[in-house]
Amino acid sequence: MESEQTFLGKPVKASITTFDRLIFKGHLPGLAYPAAVMGTLATFGQVLLKDWKAIVRPLSARIHDHLERRCHDHKRPFIYLSSAHTHRDAQSKEAIARNIAKSRGITEGLVCVLRVLEPASSFDVRGNRDTHRLEIVRRRRRCLHYYVYLIDREFGWMHIRIQGWLPFTVQVYVNGREWTCRQLDKRGIGYRRSDNKIIDVDDMNALVRATRRLERMNWPRVLDRWAKAVNPLLPRLTGGDKNRGYYWVTDQCEYATDLLFKDRKTVEELMPDLRSHAHVSLSVRDCFKFLGKRPSKAEAVVDIKRRPEGWRIKFRVGRNSVKVYDHANIIRFETTINHPGAFRVVRHEDMAAQADNKDSRAIKPKKKPVRKGVRDFWLLARIAGGCNQRMIASCDSIRTTQAAIDDLDTLARPKTVKGRHVPRINALDPRTVDLFKAIADGANCMRGFANGDLQARLYGRPTKDQKEKRRRISRIGRKIACMRGHGLIAKISNANRYRITRRGRSVIHAVIRFHDLEYAMPIAA
Repeated sequence: MESEQTFLGKPVKASITTFDRLIFKGHLPGLAYPAAVMGTLATFGQVLLKDWKAIVRPLSARIHDHLERRCHDHKRPFIYLSSAHTHRDAQSKEAIARNIAKSRGITEGLVCVLRVLEPASSFDVRGNRDTHRLEIVRRRRRCLHYYVYLIDREFGWMHIRIQGWLPFTVQVYVNGREWTCRQLDKRGIGYRRSDNKIIDVDDMNALVRATRRLERMNWPRVLDRWAKAVNPLLPRLTGGDKNRGYYWVTDQCEYATDLLFKDRKTVEELMPDLRSHAHVSLSVRDCFKFLGKRPSKAEAVVDIKRRPEGWRIKFRVGRNSVKVYDHANIIRFETTINHPGAFRVVRHEDMAAQADNKDSRAIKPKKKPVRKGVRDFWLLARIAGGCNQRMIASCDSIRTTQAAIDDLDTLARPKTVKGRHVPRINALDPRTVDLFKAIADGANCMRGFANGDLQARLYGRPTKDQKEKRRRISRIGRKIACMRGHGLIAKISNANRYRITRRGRSVIHAVIRFHDLEYAMPIAA
């Protein structure tokens, strides 16, 4: 929707938040482990492990023949690629498929099928030395994978990959922005796009409604339709039972918030500030802050890279990341979730159980990991949206505007608040800069900070001297009271903890930026 939002002092025309790249994987429960494989194959007849390849090869051949027949009926290419690493030849599988669609003028339906040998987790038969018997084992092996590229009526450009050997895993790639554009086309709403990004739209409210429908989509129904189109064995493998069909998980999702500005020139003015902010003010601890997690021993990385399209700043914790980059008149903040289990939420069923319990006050709902199953797909939008907003809030106050300069000027003057004297703050004192850096630490974003947290950052090692302990507590307490008096921090309700205010974030980042960039030399107290 149209917004009066500003970012780094520049007006934002609109903010568009929705899913971008989505990758789903389907696993057949009847082929999940060796005993289940034996039971499922028994429906095809007698299973002798010594004839393993003779049993499985006809199943793989049926998938091959089915896809080849589809290409023949639609007069589409059925191509074998000699190498899985097509990027080495400066041409990806998608580029090959897009060139075919462009040269043949294909605008809807099947484009082509590419088949290539790739490593995958599969099943094989091996002899057990202890039991002297053959048994089914799961192992990595190379087998044919079929990439079915098509232009869907609702989702636009997409592809489906099916593994040509047991357990016939299916992977589906779609793009949320592509689906959104199709919805706007269906309703006759005008918009402009660059690559897969919407850079302008006539009716922002209609776009917001479309993105909400995407979050609540019935994915099992949609994905099952595509799985049936590429796997002719499905009715036989499931015995006609819908509950034994593919179990769908969200393998990867990208959720992006695009800030639309007036023109490209505005974006080019702001990106240098974002880069310097990432270099100077942010650290690996902020990776945890953006992804809504407490600092831990998990691997955290800050990566700044220049690409042909522009600069990209990325913060990664484990397999999840949040990044910012520019394109045309857009600055995009994007969260990529590869491991949903790293996030924890309170489930609705747990809340309902607590409400039904007479002694509900004694039960506190516990947070549980987010599931990969598409049942929790809508939760990923809430989690990733929060990650984007935390990064936007962190970057929004980094530019030293006139308002920040005025706030810095007020710090240099003592004041009286509710009858109490509040001393001035020397923003050029290195000790003040160290204090501000301790407060702005990413570890303090989620829970705020306490007196002891600042002591740990400023003094390093704790002391056993009781007199020195009291001195440190009093010294930090006076600094906290001073910063509260100047409006840089505020107390969190019902807790002896504090948080940075919006004004405080602007002032603190201005001081750190001035000290580390404009005047990168120690100043005597």
